[in-house]
Amino acid sequence: MPALSALPQFICPICQSPLIMGTSVWQCTAHNQLNSPPRYHSFDVAKQRYINLLPVQQKKSKQPGDSEASVLARQRFLQAGFYKNFADTLLDFCQRNLQVHLDSQAINWLDIGCGEGYYTEQFLNLNPTTLIAMDISKPAILATTKRLKAHATTQSQIIPLVATASQMPLADSSVTVISSI
Repeated sequence: MPALSALPQFICPICQSPLIMGTSVWQCTAHNQLNSPPRYHSFDVAKQRYINLLPVQQKKSKQPGDSEASVLARQRFLQAGFYKNFADTLLDFCQRNLQVHLDSQAINWLDIGCGEGYYTEQFLNLNPTTLIAMDISKPAILATTKRLKAHATTQSQIIPLVATASQMPLADSSVTVISSI
């Protein structure tokens, strides 16, 4: 397995050039095509601290993914504890199977389809170096960002993204663990 850097390498969802992560803007390095000026694509970091890497040309609908009402309903259901045993078992499984990696190297964790962040929050207990919470639904990422805000002081870097799994905004070999619950 190739060595991972402390941070995953994000790529532009439009031109697939590397993205430079800034505090308020992420910008690609843009491929310079022959005889044309470079076009740099920029992605603002929202005031809620998530990044939208889902360009309009990759959307299949006006509001892709779960609606705000659906996200709120799922939050209420999960907060009632119906899946707590599953979440505890999942966390224990991950702990046992990743122990060797957790002790020895950077762990860049990608939670695809993170929804409102219920399981994503559990993964923070494993102290990954970076935890990328990704969903195609903007309301879901807003809920995840709000849920994970309380964990801003953990040793893990948390990166919430609106993006699609069909065109992953990550370079090959950028993550150690991928979850999709």
